[in-house]
Amino acid sequence: TLEDARDLFQMKGAASGIAVSIQDPEKAMDVKQKIQRQLKYPYQTRTWMETNRTLFGALKLEKMAMFLILALIILVACLNIAGCLTILVMDKTRDIGILRAMGVTSASLVRIFALDGLILGAGGAAFGFGAGLGICTLLKNYSFIALPKEIYYMDRLPVKISAGDLVSVLGVALFLSFISAVYPAIVAGKLDTVKALRYE
Repeated sequence: TLEDARDLFQMKGAASGIAVSIQDPEKAMDVKQKIQRQLKYPYQTRTWMETNRTLFGALKLEKMAMFLILALIILVACLNIAGCLTILVMDKTRDIGILRAMGVTSASLVRIFALDGLILGAGGAAFGFGAGLGICTLLKNYSFIALPKEIYYMDRLPVKISAGDLVSVLGVALFLSFISAVYPAIVAGKLDTVKALRYE
């Protein structure tokens, strides 16, 4: 009890600290500044973020590592898209020659193959987006992954679904898919009509 704690630390009628609970934990810094202005020196105020600075540092490092892993996965996917489109250009060389002979411009061919790459990337991004959102929703509602409480101060994996993060990841995936399709599309646009028609 409070009285026993006061007896133990020889602080009759006093307390070493007061905890303040607020509804929105993200506003902790604003509340801290207001309290500090009222109390002044020698009293100190600390937020839950400052108290758990080490934990948040570890989480930030883990987030950076996960970002690098995700970037490598996206890079491999983009190389696959570029490889698939390059093979497609080689397979369709004769068809490209016929289209060029019919008057299709290089810019139109570049657009066709760039759009093809964008469709491939959009399909993969949509599947990954749906799967990731579904897994996050399940983790938010059900505790599948147990955490060691003595390390993380919690026994379940916290999940926060951010619309900004979802849009940015999806946008980057689509952008990189489009970029990976540009080189094969340019190759298709530069094919010589005569050489393409001779191709069998």
